[in-house]
Amino acid sequence: MAKKKKRRKISEPPRERIKKIKKQLLEARALMDELPPGKGSGLPVHIFRLEDQLRILEGHLLSKFDERMTKVEGSFGSGKRR
Repeated sequence: MAKKKKRRKISEPPRERIKKIKKQLLEARALMDELPPGKGSGLPVHIFRLEDQLRILEGHLLSKFDERMTKVEGSFGSGKRR
């Protein structure tokens, strides 16, 4: 019986990731406003990390970073390279 080959999950486009992160940011900020004082101490750190991810992804979108990477398959391993 042949072994089933694993398929890699295709990553979503940068615009979709940006939309998802913006949605998560809005939800986290709304949750921060609703929580009583002293609760949700890890939320500001989570918001900071989301903002950082958003800033990086928007920079990559402007510089067309993902478009410069080409998909390569071969004996040395497949992946994205310049």
